Amino acid sequence: MWSMLLQIAAAAVVQLAATMTIPQLDETFEVRIEANLLTRNHSVDVIEYHDYKNDKGAIYYFGRMGRNHPSAMGSLIYNYATSEIYSIRDGKCKVEGMPSMQFGFNSGHDGHIKSIKDYWYFGNSQNMTFVDGNFTVRGIPSYRWTTDLHTNHSNYTLDFYFNKPSYTLAGGNESYPVRIHLYGQAHNHNHHHHHHGLTEGVHEVDHMYEIVFYRPGPIQDPTVFQTPKGLICPNRTNTKQLPPISDHFTLDVELIRPSDNSVSYWKEMYDFSAGLFALEINPWRKGNYGVFVKNNLAKSGNHPIKVIHDFNSGVQYVIDTKMGNCSIGAIPEKSWEAATANDHVYLRMKHASEIVLGKSSHTYEGTRIIRGIPADVWITAYQKMYKNLTLNFTVENYYTQTNWTISVNSATEQDTILLGMWMKIEGEKTGNTSDEQFAMENTYNIYEFFDGHPSLDSLDVGMCYPSKQKLQFMITLKGNYDKLVFGKEAFVHKAIKKLMSDFAQVTPSRIDLIRFANTSDPAFTDIWFTVLGPPPNGSVVVKDEKVTRSLTEAHKNLTVNLNKKGVTLTVNYPGRKIQAIPIVHRSLIFHSTQKPVKPVAITPFPYPNNPPKHTNTLTIKRAKSYSAGDMAGLAFGMLILGIALTLGLVFLFYKRIMKPKEVPYEVQM
Repeated sequence: MWSMLLQIAAAAVVQLAATMTIPQLDETFEVRIEANLLTRNHSVDVIEYHDYKNDKGAIYYFGRMGRNHPSAMGSLIYNYATSEIYSIRDGKCKVEGMPSMQFGFNSGHDGHIKSIKDYWYFGNSQNMTFVDGNFTVRGIPSYRWTTDLHTNHSNYTLDFYFNKPSYTLAGGNESYPVRIHLYGQAHNHNHHHHHHGLTEGVHEVDHMYEIVFYRPGPIQDPTVFQTPKGLICPNRTNTKQLPPISDHFTLDVELIRPSDNSVSYWKEMYDFSAGLFALEINPWRKGNYGVFVKNNLAKSGNHPIKVIHDFNSGVQYVIDTKMGNCSIGAIPEKSWEAATANDHVYLRMKHASEIVLGKSSHTYEGTRIIRGIPADVWITAYQKMYKNLTLNFTVENYYTQTNWTISVNSATEQDTILLGMWMKIEGEKTGNTSDEQFAMENTYNIYEFFDGHPSLDSLDVGMCYPSKQKLQFMITLKGNYDKLVFGKEAFVHKAIKKLMSDFAQVTPSRIDLIRFANTSDPAFTDIWFTVLGPPPNGSVVVKDEKVTRSLTEAHKNLTVNLNKKGVTLTVNYPGRKIQAIPIVHRSLIFHSTQKPVKPVAITPFPYPNNPPKHTNTLTIKRAKSYSAGDMAGLAFGMLILGIALTLGLVFLFYKRIMKPKEVPYEVQM
């Protein structure tokens, strides 16, 4: 009787072993492991993340990575797109090649924690044998599979333990891994063994991997697959190019400065083709930034100001937008959007790509959530020297992804726009003593980024000129206002500015206050515009007749050209639609009661005795490299003058902490 029962039980075990196959791991899971390296007398705690569908993997560990190493935290980020591993430890990143799936089982010898997925892939490729399921792991009823491995003159046994489905783990009522056991003898055949004091022969291996947490399904925190914020991985492969930089844009900036617990705002307008840049800012009273802005930009008090740089004439306008006051002078040589021209005499306007890209390369890091928006992230780092001060910059740039649409106004939708940046600045004085080092972090949030020409009146400087230095005109177009202008004002505005400046033979910035109006006859449209006089003596440093031409000559030129027959206004409408709009013959009307007069002096903005010269040559080629002077704009030039405020705080910091004899000349404005 008992013999028959034993035979039946044995047959059942054989049948069970024949039908039991090792469970499959989930495509996406998180697992936590206590890796007990018994023959090395130490343990390592490990958290692993696997996302098979998206080809992502990451391992975070805490413990010793060798006999002679103290316990430390580190991580391994797997980039399957480039077959790279980013090994991160002690705040540094090292790029390593991803090994093939052939597994040597020298766990830890190569400096890497072996993944549970590595073990499972290798074991599953062998002839796995099911062993009778009367096992317990930490009190959990479990099944066991085993296989013998023979590789590189070494012999191992690899056991896998999975909970029985009748015992429910936290991850659910499936069968999940609870332990992996690797044991056997390894051959001493490489330099790693000599490093550990081993001689030729074999040594015992006994590694017990206790899987104390297993959660299938989507990874709760997708940032675990990204390298940490601000960490540079030298020689990392760049998988996506930084988006191109526009010739013209408008943006609002929110600057968060933890160093003085403050938040500040400003607006920037950049138009490379027109040679114009503008900054609207409040000279904040709080902290070092307030002192810097007040001393360098706001000479007329604490009111909101607008700074306009006109590279056509080399003139800077500083406008008190509350009181209507205006100061005029030369563009400062160290302005962030200015660079020395090839002749080393004049200044030219930088293209935004020069300042953003510079000499430092940008590397794509992946995605990150910025203000709740998935963003693509690029990182760069560079160093600048100022006499005995070394500044190390790390900058991350954030752009929206192409599947997101940003509505800037009712008529404009954009994708792949700038969301912001993060900057870390670390400085130290020559000598490298502890009390001569500092670090700060700033976050720049970008709002209302508009990839287009600035608004119609944002770059007007007419308020800086007295009435005697303005002539107002009107012309009439043949065409209905609604069809020609309504909703398309910016395109007509640009065309008027170009045509009238060409006809008057003045710079485009001297065509100001352009306005449109319906007429009593719907077949016509009136255009009003103002011609400004030349900038005051002492501020103009560009040798160009269009800059210095008198209002009398400009008036005469306009009259001659607009009184010709067949004159048209060419407008480039959206969708590359070009239309030549007839201008009514002899429709030019001069609306000023004053006669054109010679320029009058305007109180100039206070500057050094020898202001820099400027050039009206605006078109530049994107050279492969730039001089040291071209790098003044940090790595993120789209916040052109705004970034100058950051360096202003850096050097106020520098003066207060390090007490140098003078602030480096390179940052004076």
